[in-house]
Amino acid sequence: MLRALCLAIALLIPGFVQAESSPVETTGNSQLCSDSAKGFSPCGISKADKKKVRILYRQAASLVEQKKFDEALEKMKEIRGISPRDTVYVTAERAIQEKLVADDLRKGNKAVLAGEADTALGSFRRAVELDPTNDYAQERLRDALPIQSALSNTKLRADLTETRLEPLAGRKSFEFKGSSTDALEQFAKLFGVATTQDQGLTPRKVRIKLDDVDWETGLQILQKVCKVLIVPLTDHSALVANDTEENRRDLTRMSLRTFYAQGGSTTQELTDLTTALRVLFELRFISPNVAQGGIVIRAPQQTMDAITKFLDYVQGDPPSVIMEVKVFQISTTFTRDLGASVPNEFTVFNIGTELQNLVSSSSYQEIVAALEASGQTVNATTILAALLASAASSSSSSSSLLTQPFAAFGGGLTLSGVTIPSTTVQFSDQNSLARTLEDVLLRAGQGKAATMKVGERYPIVSSLFSASSATSSLLSSLGITSSTAASAIPSPQFSFEDLGLVMKATPRVHGKLVSLEYELTLRALGATQSNGLPLLTNREIKGTISTEDGQSVVMAGMVEKAEIASINGIPLLSMIPVIGEAFSVNTKEHTRDELLVVVTPHIVSAKDQTGAYIRVPMNGPK
Repeated sequence: MLRALCLAIALLIPGFVQAESSPVETTGNSQLCSDSAKGFSPCGISKADKKKVRILYRQAASLVEQKKFDEALEKMKEIRGISPRDTVYVTAERAIQEKLVADDLRKGNKAVLAGEADTALGSFRRAVELDPTNDYAQERLRDALPIQSALSNTKLRADLTETRLEPLAGRKSFEFKGSSTDALEQFAKLFGVATTQDQGLTPRKVRIKLDDVDWETGLQILQKVCKVLIVPLTDHSALVANDTEENRRDLTRMSLRTFYAQGGSTTQELTDLTTALRVLFELRFISPNVAQGGIVIRAPQQTMDAITKFLDYVQGDPPSVIMEVKVFQISTTFTRDLGASVPNEFTVFNIGTELQNLVSSSSYQEIVAALEASGQTVNATTILAALLASAASSSSSSSSLLTQPFAAFGGGLTLSGVTIPSTTVQFSDQNSLARTLEDVLLRAGQGKAATMKVGERYPIVSSLFSASSATSSLLSSLGITSSTAASAIPSPQFSFEDLGLVMKATPRVHGKLVSLEYELTLRALGATQSNGLPLLTNREIKGTISTEDGQSVVMAGMVEKAEIASINGIPLLSMIPVIGEAFSVNTKEHTRDELLVVVTPHIVSAKDQTGAYIRVPMNGPK
């Protein structure tokens, strides 16, 4: 069954060779092994592992038949983790790997012809990752890389190199009692390094025991115990000297490298970077080169490697942040009128006088003539009705009192009347709701402020030009004579004020977190002054808020409330509980304005950052 699976993979993947016909050495051991093919010694794994490997191999063969070579390669890697020396499985894994490399190279070449540089670069890079020993894939990857200027990237150029020891790999155990010089010599021999003693080396009596340590760990311990300094002479020899400040200065070999700043850095930026590197890595030999826009550093090789990694990590464009800002404004108004509007004004008049005014009016004879011409009966009733109708349509207030409802009192010559105004009962509720939404995208660089304004520009008179203050010479220069009307004087000057919301946000990226320093300003019109100019109200909020990439936060919520209550009615009567409702109108008005600002930051063009992140308490809104 296993031979059939190998044959299936061989047919599906060109270049696959059966392990029986061409075994491949997989490790440093020249003896090949296989638990699945004859002619090989067993690999020495347990029966459970053999069973698990056979299941994984069948799954890999099935994935190959389905053209899922990536998943098949993962299965073969799992097999290698269990049985790393089995030549059959190693050969099958290599065949699948070569198939994937060939496919990636084919896709990359096709993308190059189509002008798709990014796709080609990705395909060639994946081919190199699968098979780092493939020279053709390496060459195609170098061809696909974009050409970059020497000054556009942060690179370090080695002017002077440093000799470094190359001890044997592995871990050793070491136990010694005696002179420190002999201890260092014997320990160095374990890793293939010869030692030479410096003149004036002071031996010490030491007793040391090291269990299963590598070269670096053991050497650091011995240097501290013996108080010596190890200086490489060649790849496999070193000088042993006393650990003094003078020897560190004279014997320690250093590398000289120049760091070129990216883009057009200013003198101040180079100075700040030089200071930061000097403090961070405790450098003594570092100076900025303003003319070439770089920094010259002289330090030991290990320190230089750390500086190289640090500068390579911080190189490139600073991250930028796209802020999705949503502004919600909700205004609600509620008004209620409840009660009876009872009249509080009455007019008292003499009925006889009002009738005399009607009869003596100029329209009396016209009304009588009109009644006779129409054939109607002319008597006191018809004449009074016609006079009242005429008075009702007349604009004269003196003749309109009889047309209103009134009550008579007095009798005889003192017959008088009093008007009866109408009474209004009010039962009304009014509710209004207004919503406003502003959705804006802002993009800002690291530490750069972005400003958003939402509102309007309101004109306010800033200066007035008076005709009385203009001299005759000024008027004549403007072409205005003394007889010219004042309206010909130039119009007043206006200044425009920004009303509404102004938001200023400064993002700073800390790994996966974004901190926003924000300032919110809300300007609106206030009460009108005695000179007719309005007051401007101004509310500001400042603070710092921290959030994760893509997480929405509420930066500010401002609420304004107003309540107005009024009573309109007859004094004293309107104050009586329950009964007072019949003699007054109660008006209540509630207004509420809410403003909500929601910000969602999105980090763009930032490097992948690793490490541990902790939340640090930030300053709240001020």
